[in-house]
Amino acid sequence: QLFKNKITEIETKLNLLESIDTPSLQQYSETLYGPASRTLYDQAVRYIHEHPTKPDESKKVTFKQIVKRLNTFLTEHKLTHWQIKISPDRVNDISISLDGTIHLREGVTFTENRLHAIIAHEIETHIFRAENSKLQPYKIFEVGTAGYIATEEGLAVYNQRALGLPLGEKEIWAPLRSIGAYLAQEMSFVDLFHYLKENYGLENESAWRTCVKVKRGLADTSKKIAFTRDTIYFKGLQSVEEYLSENREERIRNLYVGKIGTDDLQYLGDLKQYKVRYLITPL
Repeated sequence: QLFKNKITEIETKLNLLESIDTPSLQQYSETLYGPASRTLYDQAVRYIHEHPTKPDESKKVTFKQIVKRLNTFLTEHKLTHWQIKISPDRVNDISISLDGTIHLREGVTFTENRLHAIIAHEIETHIFRAENSKLQPYKIFEVGTAGYIATEEGLAVYNQRALGLPLGEKEIWAPLRSIGAYLAQEMSFVDLFHYLKENYGLENESAWRTCVKVKRGLADTSKKIAFTRDTIYFKGLQSVEEYLSENREERIRNLYVGKIGTDDLQYLGDLKQYKVRYLITPL
């Protein structure tokens, strides 16, 4: 069933690529990542209301210190085969690729709190799961099962939230993306931009990024069409929180056997048969 689901996902991805800048974009986006429903929107609004952000007042960490800290963390966890590649023109501050590369934008600086969150998100989630996936008997654990990305990103958000560190606006990025996707179905790029700034007090850069993510694939961004991929962060967080609400210590190990989703666990039999070498330190 895992392989059948993956085949269907790949077919849908191909259809999505062919639907770029067409009215079918949202349809295939919803098939692949799920819709930005009113229920999801209401949950996201409620989540932001119930989780007020606290300003990140931790000290700044220089670019040189960031590189050193990341390399030290990789060495301590015997992950020196992962290399940091510094690029001046990357859009994201930091990201990873499964060829064993951590991409870091040249000159970027983080606060101390955000650096801790990045390590939990990028290394202790994405890289740890990638490393464990190589220990399993089937390649699909490494490639990723159908829809695994929602659990992957949800777990990453869960892990960084578990640190309990003030991160400012970044604490609510996951629900904000779902709110943006829902409203993009009724708003143009520019209207959504001003709405997010006025109603959520976002900085220009943050509002812009949300609008870009939910209007990707459109040449004319005045169209009332949404690209729903970034709803996976909030949906994934909800799914992971529900799964780990009981027996957290045992169940979090299950999520680290590879690039799988919570919905896949029913197909995997006895989860203790899968090796797990890397696991985030229990809090």
